Parts: sequence; C-alpha cells; structure tokens
Amino acid sequence: MVTQCHGLKLVTICDNCHSHVLDSDDLDSGVCTQQTRDFWKWLATLAYVLPITADQTIPLRHSVLWPDHPVSHVLLPEDHSGCHYGAFLSARDIPVAVISVFKEPLPLTGTITPEIPAGTSAARFRKFACDPSFQGQGIGTKLLEHVFSIARSELKCDVVWCDARISAAGWYERRGMIRFGDTFYKGALESRRSQAIRIFLRRTC
Repeated sequence: MVTQCHGLKLVTICDNCHSHVLDSDDLDSGVCTQQTRDFWKWLATLAYVLPITADQTIPLRHSVLWPDHPVSHVLLPEDHSGCHYGAFLSARDIPVAVISVFKEPLPLTGTITPEIPAGTSAARFRKFACDPSFQGQGIGTKLLEHVFSIARSELKCDVVWCDARISAAGWYERRGMIRFGDTFYKGALESRRSQAIRIFLRRTC
C-alpha cells in the first residue's frame, strides 16, 4: 500500500493493481476489492470528453502538477494555438481531468525506430492533469485515448509524444507508449519531482 502526494492531497494506491485510489473500506487490506474496481469502471463510463478553453485547464494544471509554483508556471506561450480537452462527469460542471495537445515534431533527429523515421508528423500532449479524487478510475485513460483519436483524425499525425515524469512513465507504458531519449530535469532544480523522460506512442495513432 503506497501513499502518494497528488497536489495538496494524499491518496493511497492499491498494492495489487498499482492504479486505483483506495477508499476507506479498502485501506485495511491495502488492495482494492472487486466491488471497488467495478465501481471505478462504472464511473469511467459516465465520463465524457469536451473541447475546453486554455483557461479552463489552469486550475487542475496548477493544483495537480505544480502546486508549489505560481500559476504563471503552468501557462504555455503556445496555449492559444493548442487543442484543449476536459473530462467531465454529469454531476460536475468543471472538468475532473484536462489535457492540451499541440502539433510538434519529435524532438530527436535521425531514426528513433525503424517504424518512425525523422520527419514523421507528430502531436505532443502537455499539462495532462486529473483531480486526485478521480484518479485510478479510468477517466484519465479515456481522455488520453481521445487525444490519440484526435491526433489521427483531426491533426493528421502518425505519432503522439510527451515529456513525462519518471514516476508516471510506467502508467503511459501500460497504455502503449515507450520511452526514448535521455532522462532530464524540468526547470533549474534537479529534484526527484522534476526528473522526466520523453515517451511516445509506438503504434500509428
């Protein structure tokens, strides 16, 4: 049973699936029950994805990703040219997860893999954040799959990539993405929280 800090909230992660946030009934055992997993799956089916404005992404960007920095830290100069999406639940009029997508080439030159040569049309997603209360419920996965679909159908891209924190890389890998490039640090401070790796979607979106 692992307790993680997400933004300003401590949540406990299941020892078995390493994904679901445990509720109070599961804390003694350290693993989520089938009933809990069924509930999360049901809740994810209620989530729907809508285009939103860049301004609507900022509260979750800030509270989840960089709560100890000023709000200006989560603003992107290219926000005006990106596509922004939010995952909503019917009972809430604000998104429970947000993501921003931009057409941006893969950052390495040469051939990354035999299947993906340099110059391949690519989209990059950034500032992907989910309210800690709704993490581990499939909502973030649903939002990410929507981005993969948008990258293919609307942006006409063959590859999707991102910079991910080392601590989150496994989550992306379980959804079909792979690592490439060297580990680096986001920002001037070489802290564990800022350590990151680049990953991309191997398959054609």
